[in-house]
Amino acid sequence: MQDHCIAVALGLPELMILGQVELEDRFEVTVRYQPDKIACPGCGSLVVRKHESKFQRKKDRKLRDKMVILTVEKRRFRCLACGKVYTEPHEVFGPRRRSTKRLREYPGERARHQTVSRVAKEEAVSESLVRRCFTDVTALELGVYQDKPQASRVIELDEFSVKKRMFDTAISDLEQRKVLGIVEGCGRSNLERYFTALPDPETVEVVVMDMHEPFRQAVQMCLPKADIVVDKFHVIRPDGIGALDKVRTRLQNKEGKGRRWLLFNSRYLLLRKAEG
Repeated sequence: MQDHCIAVALGLPELMILGQVELEDRFEVTVRYQPDKIACPGCGSLVVRKHESKFQRKKDRKLRDKMVILTVEKRRFRCLACGKVYTEPHEVFGPRRRSTKRLREYPGERARHQTVSRVAKEEAVSESLVRRCFTDVTALELGVYQDKPQASRVIELDEFSVKKRMFDTAISDLEQRKVLGIVEGCGRSNLERYFTALPDPETVEVVVMDMHEPFRQAVQMCLPKADIVVDKFHVIRPDGIGALDKVRTRLQNKEGKGRRWLLFNSRYLLLRKAEG
């Protein structure tokens, strides 16, 4: 028994702790998944043996204001029934991720109400990670599975923001009226990565979007056979809607105080679509 020590639960029941040490600025914890064997994904057999293993370092949420580094034993098994070699699934982290899911969810939720820089500083992570976490949380709420980009015949690109803090790009299926994916930011590079990862890009025949130049460049680079259609709202708005609002403002300034306030309050009614 050690003096001056207490045990604190890691809160990840899927993992078995193999070793741990507390340093001045962080906890170092060596872990592996609880099951000794993972069924073969090919034939379902449990007659398997460990083929090889290697250790990977991944970040977890802070514990007692200290960073937690998990050194994870990543195991590969060989099925003795069919001979298939496979890697155990990483439920706690997700595929090709260097942090736990809960670490990514927490900054994403905080970024709804605080600036990216503040969250990054307090959580000791990069601002780019906080932005990715925010995008993942948003996609999860919309029921979008980010690890498998999807395509459809007619897709729409549109930027959106949550509480005007950060802008991301939504890729939607216009025919099925559902969101296919969420891309961080409104730039060209992330959108190109999404299009490049599509399993069947030739499926996309039409891309509907506004006149944002990075959108057009990404589509022409990755989906050269797709027709680009500019949403009529973004064509009409600069002239038609803008002109209407200028007329309202001119009339408003000529009226008395009571009438002026009435015209000011009607601005959203005038700009709203008829079926709204």
